[in-house]
Amino acid sequence: KKETMTVLLFYNCLALTLLPSLAVFVFILCRSAQLIILGFGSAFFFLIGILLSSLFWWVKYHAILVPISVLFQELCRFALWWLLERAYKNSGLKNDASRPSDFMIALCVGWGFGFTSVMLSYVSGLSHAMGPGLLEDSHCPSISVYYVLAFSHLGFVLLHFMFSFLAFDGFNRRSWGKPLLVLGLHMLASMMTFTISASGSCLSSMSVFGVVLLTLVVTIWTFRGPNSLVSRKIDSFDE
Repeated sequence: KKETMTVLLFYNCLALTLLPSLAVFVFILCRSAQLIILGFGSAFFFLIGILLSSLFWWVKYHAILVPISVLFQELCRFALWWLLERAYKNSGLKNDASRPSDFMIALCVGWGFGFTSVMLSYVSGLSHAMGPGLLEDSHCPSISVYYVLAFSHLGFVLLHFMFSFLAFDGFNRRSWGKPLLVLGLHMLASMMTFTISASGSCLSSMSVFGVVLLTLVVTIWTFRGPNSLVSRKIDSFDE
């Protein structure tokens, strides 16, 4: 029996991966033009990281190429923080009342990285998936691979938000422990998607959400500190 990927499944996968980013954009970023600029500027920095990774197209082994790509992404995250630090702290914008809080800046960066990641790695391919046939997962034969991969990319969207919170908190404190932890967790999640995907996308998706839960615990524990991003002024636009 010939099966097709229905329009309903297509929009379900699309909504699953994009709704968190769209919700943040509509309800938070759209409140200020400055936040929108920060969000799309962060997306541009993510593209720079991908472009730098593409210079190593000749590398045939994922075990080498994936860490290189992750390293460039995190270097671009640091470069963006450094640029914003110089713009806000070392210029006339230091005491500007319209300056977003550190939490909002990290949120915009996480949005830009996560939204661009899912658009490039998942949505661009999903648009070509509405053809005849059902691509089943080896461990979840009753579920389409596109649906399983949607959960994996949703996990990475959530991870990029938490990675930005942790990394920017470490950068602001001039402490390299959290940025290195982010690099390690990002490397772990990315490597697991490639090493476990050979056994089935279903297991790969579960592994990504395992890293999401671990990162969530670390993020919550970090926000308990007296000088964390959350303990400071979260929304400077309410003044």
